[in-house]
Amino acid sequence: MPTDAISHRYADALVQWATESNRLDDVMAQLTTVNTVFDELGDGLYDVLSNPSLDASQKFDLLNAALTGADEAVKNLLFLLIEHQRIRLFPAVVADVQAMVDDKQGRVRGTLTTAAPVDPAVLAKVTDAMKARYGYTEVLLETVVDSRILGGAALQFGDRRIDGTFLSQLQQMTQPTAVS
Repeated sequence: MPTDAISHRYADALVQWATESNRLDDVMAQLTTVNTVFDELGDGLYDVLSNPSLDASQKFDLLNAALTGADEAVKNLLFLLIEHQRIRLFPAVVADVQAMVDDKQGRVRGTLTTAAPVDPAVLAKVTDAMKARYGYTEVLLETVVDSRILGGAALQFGDRRIDGTFLSQLQQMTQPTAVS
């Protein structure tokens, strides 16, 4: 089974439980915090938690000590991932949970790439247009400045990409066209 399907299964089970327990926001916040800490510690922590010379109880004790006050659901997810030797899937599980939570709440996250910094008023117009066109309740856009695109903008959100950059238009013009 591909790893994205595996991480999606863990995420789906956690989201279902957290939704039924009315704790979705709390669980998501804690997952994000733990993921950030794991990310800051780098591969060393994953190496320890996936080390076959340590038994599962030692790894659980290490996590229990590090995660005092953490939600039991978050700890249980980590314990399951360790027990099934899938701890390195944790960032993918968190990303899947975030996508599911966003979907449930009508939220979309995306990236707006432009050649120069975007004026906040323009960014507000883009987010308002996305809400109106696609029915989102909330649009969270990260802005990226990339001078290589020359001008225009590219918008990536969900599984969609809208590319109105000068660079892509120039590339399209230089592509040979098929003659029927």
